[in-house]
Amino acid sequence: MRALLRPGMTFVDVGANWGYFTLLAAKLVGPLGGVIALEPDPRMFTKLTANIAWNNCENVMALPYAAAARDGSLRFQLCEQGGGNFGLSHVATEGVTRDAQIEVEAKTLDTVFEDQGLQTVHLLKMDIEGAEGSALAGLQQSLSARRILRLLLELHPTALAQHGYQVAEITEHLIAAGYRGQVIDHSRKATRRSAYGRVTSVSELLRSFAHDEPLDPWPHLLWTCDQIQASGAPPRLPS
Repeated sequence: MRALLRPGMTFVDVGANWGYFTLLAAKLVGPLGGVIALEPDPRMFTKLTANIAWNNCENVMALPYAAAARDGSLRFQLCEQGGGNFGLSHVATEGVTRDAQIEVEAKTLDTVFEDQGLQTVHLLKMDIEGAEGSALAGLQQSLSARRILRLLLELHPTALAQHGYQVAEITEHLIAAGYRGQVIDHSRKATRRSAYGRVTSVSELLRSFAHDEPLDPWPHLLWTCDQIQASGAPPRLPS
């Protein structure tokens, strides 16, 4: 994100949780840029809006929606309060009845962008615990129009399958829409190198995505419009 976002750009955080990436992006895009953050878990949404206010992020719009294939509502499974990881709340799978489910408002990302008057999204980050297929189905117009310049996508293959999607469907859909993929190295070694400032260019963490290559159990991918990808190598990380 530090390599890709510049002042004046627009960032969309789908699955914002308490706002780590939202706050980082708000600083990077500055007052002339904008951030839209979606978080359907009401507990996390309260923390998200509080963090936005505490950090005086006037360039952020927080929305309590789940990204979905169509506008309406969804059953949402809340994670346990004592579990320690509040990022595990997720859209409930059909036919499963459990405690701690609530109904949340759902919107397609195409609808969100139209409502907010967005013509260009410079970077969209999506981390939604297996609901990626549905969210991307609600993003078809924006993908076809190349409104999304870059998509930072975290996939959850097991949870994705529970919603009726496979990783190959997601990657084929994005390739067909004119995007090229890169696999992000999120290994422990790469994370340590980044934390200690030993990564000088984001290209050190990326390799080209090959359609037939096996991915790890928790793949992180960067998808870029063909015309943006062809413009040159990724920028260097700022010092």
